[in-house]
Amino acid sequence: MISTSTEIVPINEFEIEVSKRTAKLLYISDKSSSPFSSGIGISLNISLIDGKVNVSNVPTVDPSTIYLDLPIQKPSDPEDIPRPNYYPSYSGLNPLQRWLYLNWLRDISKPINIGYVFIYYYGLERQLLLGDFDLAFDEILFLQNYHNNHSFLSYSNSALPYACLLRKRKDKLEQLYQLRPKTTIENFDLLLIHSLGYDLSARNILDVSKNISGINKRFIISDPETFEKALTDCLKARYNFPFFPFASRFPIDVLLRRQEIIFANISFPPEIRTPDIPNYLIGSPFTREVRELISEAHEKTKLLRKEKRKTKINS
Repeated sequence: MISTSTEIVPINEFEIEVSKRTAKLLYISDKSSSPFSSGIGISLNISLIDGKVNVSNVPTVDPSTIYLDLPIQKPSDPEDIPRPNYYPSYSGLNPLQRWLYLNWLRDISKPINIGYVFIYYYGLERQLLLGDFDLAFDEILFLQNYHNNHSFLSYSNSALPYACLLRKRKDKLEQLYQLRPKTTIENFDLLLIHSLGYDLSARNILDVSKNISGINKRFIISDPETFEKALTDCLKARYNFPFFPFASRFPIDVLLRRQEIIFANISFPPEIRTPDIPNYLIGSPFTREVRELISEAHEKTKLLRKEKRKTKINS
């Protein structure tokens, strides 16, 4: 449900009552919407290593911008309104669709075609990088609770941790880490874990091993409990500690990089929307060491299983 703390936002003669958080995150322009540019005239340079953000030609428009010169018309039957185009924008909506979108902003928890959610979300991505990070972060989490769309969740689950890393927000990284317990650890999770300074447990190593090739998964699948115990024993033998010393031993700046789509907002420059991301899972010392540990644990599991069989026979 929408927050009880609300604010009236006038859009031409159409007034919408939205949460104060939503009101602060909207981009509204009294400039002419024509000609509409798909780009936002923005040049960004962001370093994942030191978090510095350099901006030139600060954007004035993006696909989420609400132009006050565009007409709005209340439909006689909202069910008859066609859905927005792929990669939608407020400017690209027809007057009936604009009414539907603005009406939805009154309570963004309500179900609606995902195209309208994306129009709002484009602006939230911009806020993550250049605006009110905390409000946008919380608003995206709120949207995720009510709009279970694969594409939306995929984009937002990439944008949130990446923006946290760029903005050096370890508090929000910690929040994401606690909110999303996972059974598979992927590269973004490793970047997050490294940024937080965490080490990896035996369970973590098993979860990340699902994304590493060349690993014998026989006992991981058939006898996971024994294998996890064997892996913990191997960690203790190698490092004198039941954890894999990850954060202190595998710096980000030496990793190979892979281009990934992070943001949904197609008006972002390519170097921002599809940056080269450091990748722990391609040709790194980390993956080689994980393979070695899994191999050692595999042999250790054989011994533990053999001991179990002997004990069972003699009992």
